[in-house]
Amino acid sequence: MSTDQDVVIIGVGTSLLGSFALVVAGMAVYGFGSAICDVAMNVEGAGVEKAIGKTIMPLFHASWSAGMVVGTTIGTALVFAHVDILVHTIGLAVLLLLGAALAPRAIPRVATHAETGEEVAHVSFRDRMSIWLEPRTLAIGLIALGMAFTEGSANDWLALGMVDDRGLDNGQGAALFTVFTASMTVVRLVGTRLLDRFGRVWVLRASGTAAFTGLLLFVLAPSFSLAVVGVSLWGLGAALAYPVTLAAASDDPVRAAARVSVVTAFASVARLCAPPAIGRLGEAWGIRQALVIIAGGLVLSVLLAYQARKEKPADGELPATVTPEISQTTEVPEIVTEASVDAEALSVPSELEPSLETDSR
Repeated sequence: MSTDQDVVIIGVGTSLLGSFALVVAGMAVYGFGSAICDVAMNVEGAGVEKAIGKTIMPLFHASWSAGMVVGTTIGTALVFAHVDILVHTIGLAVLLLLGAALAPRAIPRVATHAETGEEVAHVSFRDRMSIWLEPRTLAIGLIALGMAFTEGSANDWLALGMVDDRGLDNGQGAALFTVFTASMTVVRLVGTRLLDRFGRVWVLRASGTAAFTGLLLFVLAPSFSLAVVGVSLWGLGAALAYPVTLAAASDDPVRAAARVSVVTAFASVARLCAPPAIGRLGEAWGIRQALVIIAGGLVLSVLLAYQARKEKPADGELPATVTPEISQTTEVPEIVTEASVDAEALSVPSELEPSLETDSR
């Protein structure tokens, strides 16, 4: 779904009309389109990961983080140059429009299931809704919620907290956020090796611990240099949690889309609730101090990390990787009966056939 027009609406509402309602409407439609793309991309990424048999999901998210680094760098430069926000959004809309036009040509076409004759299991609406009652899926969703709250809060408040509480200008605040996104990108690039060597549970626990440490250092650091170190640790810890939870939700290909939608819904709730919650507390405590509430989500994610271990088939069920043709084929062993034994015993060896013919003459 293209969201280029919605970005322009946000820019017009902010810069030209000063309309809060128009900005909210543009962001709502933009979020709707982004959510659909989010589920589709992650389900496809998990499918590719299973097809090649290697851990590559963090690399897809590293591409997203790299885009964030490029975007925040350009945004920082535009802020220093005092370029109006409407110009920002128009330029972004043009890029989105070009991406939507070129993507179908750049991505190789894959044969459809109808063309290949491959059978696809159908999941009913009731089965999809029942996934909301699966304890493991809900636990993975809570992990995603805690970590998305962590990442989303940085996206919304990190730069502003440094501007309001530390007295930095807008460009310096944006530059510090670029440090956060760059840290995430680096970890996601090497995350495949970490996951293959240590596994999901260890990576999630280490990520939560690093993010917790970086967050506290950012909030409590007496100097700007220590705050930069804290932001780096914060980004390192927030990098792998979301791709790991999405991979864990996709262990069963048949239920992958429904489970990924549940996990992304938890993450979306966190991103929706984080800005107003921290903003309200920030009015009373200060933004940096209000960010301490993120620590609760990080602790929850660490405690539930064991739920992300690879799912095993239930008793009596075939693994999800077994194709329908194989699973429905039953090899029938050859049955030896007395009749077959007698017939075999009475059969005449081929080397005796000439002598029998001679006797008959």
